Amino acid sequence: MEIRLATINDAEQVKLFFSRYLSNENDALFSDEFFCPYGVMAAVKRGQMLIAIENTIIAGALRFYRRKKTQQISLYQFAVDSNFRRRALIMKMLEQLRDTDIVVLCPLKSSFNQYYRKTGWTLLQPIRDFNQWCLKRK
Repeated sequence: MEIRLATINDAEQVKLFFSRYLSNENDALFSDEFFCPYGVMAAVKRGQMLIAIENTIIAGALRFYRRKKTQQISLYQFAVDSNFRRRALIMKMLEQLRDTDIVVLCPLKSSFNQYYRKTGWTLLQPIRDFNQWCLKRK
């Protein structure tokens, strides 16, 4: 499996991938921004989209932003094809970004907080209605 930054040539496939695997029914997705194809396109153009590809198929994708002031990376959204789940794919992808701490917000009442707990993230202080999770740099 190849893990790399998405290029403009991948943009349409990445937009389709997110439209297939992100749903309004997921209680961890708290903003319409997660569903905006223009945001995905902008992230690809800025070099802020990692993809995992196997046999020309996107198995996983994640959108991130490297903060300038705090030297952290914000993880905005990610998804994994149902055929590639339970293989720690997102954690393998995040390895490429582990030169600094990675932070993510998750709604306080979201069942997805269990994912962060089980995969080794550290719970930081809550921010408004969100848990802030941190994956420490290696």
